[in-house]
Amino acid sequence: MAGSRHRLASRLYLVPAKRAKWALKGRSRLTPAVPLVFSLSRQTPQTMTYLLLAILAAVLLALAALVVWMIGRLVGGLAGFVARQSPNRARTVASARKMTYAGTSAFLLYIAYGAVYPSDDFFLGEYKEVTLREVPNTARVVAKSASYPDLHGDYCSFSRIQLGAPAYELVLRDLSTDTRLSPGEGLGSQEEQAVQRQVPRIGVRKSFTRAVPGEADRFLAIRFLDDGAHVEVSVCYT
Repeated sequence: MAGSRHRLASRLYLVPAKRAKWALKGRSRLTPAVPLVFSLSRQTPQTMTYLLLAILAAVLLALAALVVWMIGRLVGGLAGFVARQSPNRARTVASARKMTYAGTSAFLLYIAYGAVYPSDDFFLGEYKEVTLREVPNTARVVAKSASYPDLHGDYCSFSRIQLGAPAYELVLRDLSTDTRLSPGEGLGSQEEQAVQRQVPRIGVRKSFTRAVPGEADRFLAIRFLDDGAHVEVSVCYT
């Protein structure tokens, strides 16, 4: 009887202890994931946007590497087919692949660089979008800044463009009578501040904005500066 009581007591006390030990083991496995999920849930929307952009960049980089590899394999196969009778076939295939890898990578890097750092043509295109007019032949971008589009395609750009005195007066007189534009200031942005740090500040003689019907989140503006030669163009998609 005493032995059975002792075994019963050991079961009553040992089983909860084992359960607690198993629970502790399970908790040790789950614990690292809990702070990660909790920390992600507490991030600001801006931080989450940067995180998603980083993930998107990683995915695009992987896809770019896959494209480079596939093109290299394809060109290598074609080179092998052309040189199938040559004793240096293997070397020809390897050289074709290397050249293809290098050329395709350089092309993709050029496209990526242009997306992050837009050329002057991009900002001259913004001038056309705001004014609905062709860019004067004397136009030259002297300072520029643009944000990278976010997941929704929103971005801001700002530039200072030298038109020259004759074109400046002609465009100012032309826009003053265009009913599609109205007097007003554009939307301030970090890109405007970046441009103001690049070049000396000049007073504003006159400024116009253009509203796009049905697109209230589109802000287009142009300023004519007091020096009679430069304009500043602002475009924001919010």
